[in-house]
Amino acid sequence: MANEGRHSEASSPPGVGTTPTSIEYSVHAEERLVYVRLGKVLKAADVENYATALRHDPQFDPDFSEIADLREVEQVQITPAEAINLADHADPFAMSSRRAFITASDLQVSFARMHQMLRRPSDNLRIFDTLEKAKDWVRSPEPPPAPGKRARILPFIPRWFS
Repeated sequence: MANEGRHSEASSPPGVGTTPTSIEYSVHAEERLVYVRLGKVLKAADVENYATALRHDPQFDPDFSEIADLREVEQVQITPAEAINLADHADPFAMSSRRAFITASDLQVSFARMHQMLRRPSDNLRIFDTLEKAKDWVRSPEPPPAPGKRARILPFIPRWFS
């Protein structure tokens, strides 16, 4: 029971992992890509276990892209405070990594948008309705920036406002 809720290096070969919860992932080092499939109920502990497993996976590089398949998720049991903590501290990917979320319901889209808002810049995180569209975007060359467009940053909040 010591490994419950955690990825076990002995149970999966490098690059392939499951958590005893509801997340399965595979690392495709040759494509610089992580594919993750989330189960029916999503909890903060599940995401933390996934992030920890990835960090310890010898094939993982934080600069890899990610395709997160949310289409099976029926419940998200993550509080706003937990979502902020996950985005700020648990997320193992570099800010420059491309992140594609595949969704099929309003709940899944809402969860993906929340993560999109919490991770800045959000231009490298997009939401799709099919795996093919997600793969095409993740594999596409980086487009040139649009004229006058800059990376999004959090707005300045004057000290007197807080």
